[in-house]
Amino acid sequence: MGELDADGGVPGAETFHETRGVVRGPAGSLETLLTWPADGEARDGILICSPSPLLGGDMENNVTEALARAAAARGLAALRWNYRNVGRSHDDTDGQPRFEWWNARQEAGDYGCVLEDAQAALAHAGGLFQVAAVVGYSFGAWIALQLARRNGLRRVAAVLPPLGRLDFDDLADDSLEVSLVVGGADVLDPPPPECVVRDRFPAARLTYLADCDHFVLGREELAVEPALALLDGFDRHEPPPRGSAGRARLASLALLAVLASSLAGCSYDDVAQGGIERSSPERCGQCHVEVYAEWSSSGHARAYSADSFAAVTADQSFARCLPCHAPDSIYTAGALETRDVRRAHGVDCIACHLSDGVLVGPFSQRGLVDPHPVRQDEPTYRRSDLCGICHEQTFEQWRAAPEIAHDGDAKPTCQACHMPPVQRTLTQATGATSALIVALEDAVPQRQHRFDLGGLQDLGSATSLSVTASPGGFVLQLENHLPHSLPTGQFGSRIVLARIDFQDAEGRSLGRGVEHWSVRRGTAVPAGGTDRRTVLVPAGTARAVVELLRPRRPGSIELTLGQITWRAP
Repeated sequence: MGELDADGGVPGAETFHETRGVVRGPAGSLETLLTWPADGEARDGILICSPSPLLGGDMENNVTEALARAAAARGLAALRWNYRNVGRSHDDTDGQPRFEWWNARQEAGDYGCVLEDAQAALAHAGGLFQVAAVVGYSFGAWIALQLARRNGLRRVAAVLPPLGRLDFDDLADDSLEVSLVVGGADVLDPPPPECVVRDRFPAARLTYLADCDHFVLGREELAVEPALALLDGFDRHEPPPRGSAGRARLASLALLAVLASSLAGCSYDDVAQGGIERSSPERCGQCHVEVYAEWSSSGHARAYSADSFAAVTADQSFARCLPCHAPDSIYTAGALETRDVRRAHGVDCIACHLSDGVLVGPFSQRGLVDPHPVRQDEPTYRRSDLCGICHEQTFEQWRAAPEIAHDGDAKPTCQACHMPPVQRTLTQATGATSALIVALEDAVPQRQHRFDLGGLQDLGSATSLSVTASPGGFVLQLENHLPHSLPTGQFGSRIVLARIDFQDAEGRSLGRGVEHWSVRRGTAVPAGGTDRRTVLVPAGTARAVVELLRPRRPGSIELTLGQITWRAP
């Protein structure tokens, strides 16, 4: 069979492709290896469970590798994966030698956490193909059997299982289609005679290899072929018709394997495990193109480097301001801290999305390949208290605001107004490889990273203006429909103003007036509140055009919040 060279080349005739990835497990990332036919046409596949690490087992063991490539030769995909504390999968040994960790599991007979990882691997496989069978070698045969029983899977292949050390009685269940391969010369776990095995598992397709040991080095096909025979002739899902989107997605898998070595642009070690010292928004932007572009033009990107911030903090020397203008990760224990590197990037990707070598967000991994570990934490990224970590005063105003808005809808979150909704893939293409990854993603509803008022389709809905006649002029009434004060904020110039143009009957300007609402002066209008101002007009005024504005500040634009015209009675 063909093998992928280190550089992605394939010597001889190709019969399969392989690519590495990472899947999110319950405690951390799990390393995976996907094998599929060279033509990319595989709608069905198998999950392969590895032997015990106590015997040096991992997903690249000679038998698991032979199983995967034999499956590809049958037109099936195969997903292998490493248990926790094996290979590059998550390490939760707390400094304990890995051998000792696994030995403790064996002595206690407690593999609960391993089965949880197996469940995550099965779920990931189910997102890639229809799982036709679970297959396991040695200890992995027991894991495969547990998965089949827990998930209602019909087909199980147990290759050289340790029948004397673990409970395999469920293999006798006639509701399962079982392929059982036993090595008669297995000295690690000597099996009973063939007749005893047949009596114990009467419904299984038994292959008893009298002269095979546990490792079958150089003779892997003797164990692999009968194990996969239960897949010969089963009712397969037909490949998608030529030219279809499904066929394009499958064909792209083959190209992705050839180009897999170029995935370093979004690498596991560099982006996630390297932490803030080795990561940067530019690195994230190589894959998350649109999010990076939005962030780059936002106030978050300029939070530290803006001239206005430097001016009011004596060139960024006010230490108490820095944790919110160049923060370390929000997942840091205790109070938010100032990071020591790349402060000019302000509130960057790492600040909101990095936790202990894993990138956290509202979505699980969406594509076929996991370039870095991902943990889904949807509630955190949907709640206003995420923004309240730094925008404390505004968040407290939001908490105190009525739960039902003036229009009868529920009180909007910060994200609803300041991160406009958009439908797109989580990553976008910048080259051949990233184009392939994106081709395997589905667009999902998410939010832009502009952090402005773009989420309000009509800024006029944020306020209501009204005028009523009064002696010598009119009363201007401002109602605040926002879930926080108007204006809001703690530092700098936070002002909303009404700019008034007094006009005669011909529309000529007779002069201008201004009314201010200011945080610093204590005149901000609270959430759901109303403020009234008496405006005196010059003689000869026929009408007054009132425009409510948030004036332009450094790094921002002028925003019109409302407009109304008063006419003289």
